[in-house]
Amino acid sequence: MSDTTLSDYRHSRSTRALLRKIVPIVLPPEVVERDRMDATIDHMELSMRALPTPVRLGLRAGLLAFEWMSVLWPGNGGWNASQLDPKRLERYY
Repeated sequence: MSDTTLSDYRHSRSTRALLRKIVPIVLPPEVVERDRMDATIDHMELSMRALPTPVRLGLRAGLLAFEWMSVLWPGNGGWNASQLDPKRLERYY
């Protein structure tokens, strides 16, 4: 029998801030229109808790890279992704 205990993962404030910015871009508009963003981000957190550690670390590394590579992206003014205005963030995505 395998261990089904969830890991003790929680989104950091910075991860939540980034997800609040990219959810409207990557998911259907109904998520925002029906005020489901926080529930969606909470569900993402729960889903990440259920993933094996290497997969979870890979996703976290990807989010971190997305956040900070925007600093180098032309036209972003040196800002990280969670600080970009919606138009620049969509273009960067």
